[in-house]
Amino acid sequence: MTDYFLYQLTIENKLEEIQEYLKPKTVSLRLTKFSLGQNLLHICSLNSHAALIDFFLRYEKTLPGVTRNDIVNWVNSTCDEGFTPLHYAVSKGNLELVRMLTLAGADVSMKTNMGLSAMHLAAQADHPGLIAYLAEIGLPLSGTDSKGGTPLHWAAYTGSYYAITVLLGLQVPKNKKDHEGNTALHLAILGSHPRIVRILLLKGSDKTIKDNLERDACELSKECTNQEIQEMLKPTGIKEALGCKPKLEPYEKSYSPMFIFLSVVIAVFVLNVIFCIQCILYLDDRISGYAFVGTSGVVLLCVLVLSNSNPGYIEHIKGVRLSVSNI
Repeated sequence: MTDYFLYQLTIENKLEEIQEYLKPKTVSLRLTKFSLGQNLLHICSLNSHAALIDFFLRYEKTLPGVTRNDIVNWVNSTCDEGFTPLHYAVSKGNLELVRMLTLAGADVSMKTNMGLSAMHLAAQADHPGLIAYLAEIGLPLSGTDSKGGTPLHWAAYTGSYYAITVLLGLQVPKNKKDHEGNTALHLAILGSHPRIVRILLLKGSDKTIKDNLERDACELSKECTNQEIQEMLKPTGIKEALGCKPKLEPYEKSYSPMFIFLSVVIAVFVLNVIFCIQCILYLDDRISGYAFVGTSGVVLLCVLVLSNSNPGYIEHIKGVRLSVSNI
């Protein structure tokens, strides 16, 4: 059954007119279908009309012979592409609507025709609050679609920075491959998202893993036109070894940069002494004394400045905690 007048009122979110229109009727709205196999709940979810969904559900419950199973089946009905109303609500990032549909009996484990779960949709649309909520009610964080892609794969490919930050914080597998052998790092490179590449490297993504075409992250970056990504995937050099430039890898406690730095300081002092001895032998003693004191003072000043500078610590704000409500 198709009621295009009701469809238009639903699109325009005219709740009062819909209530007046349905007063003399006792027709089940569950039978109403529109283009692409969508029903009224699909239309409401797609347009974030939470009040209309609440009204339609209450209206349907008042009809004679309608059971709880009828309502649940309606809430979990799919369109031609396999999307349920919950899938649309997640794609739009409407947490209120997702909670309403869940309470009405929506099955969060249902997938689209492409094998996408609600978690995949939340990840690709960059909705960290919904990822946290869906994980809280038990939806797997690393489920796969029909091509083996996880929510992390989708977040990496679409450049969903906040979603990927939450997923990595929830300890999802970082190096899982899809059916084409791509990890999340591969897809971030293919999508040309340097921020995503950086955070994946910092969280421990393995850049040596190869896809089905035998390309690792470094080889794949050469095919990418983004110079920032190419720079990040270059082999580490002397700057990283000396600690002058941070490495794009998980932090591990190491004393080697400190020993290298102290070695450089000691070498400078030795060279300084040799220079001053040469001055004593061939020049005025006062010149050597001034040279020694001056160069030593510069070295000590540099050491003091570097040891007391802030390397980039994030200050903790007292009384502020991360929660789903403020993501």
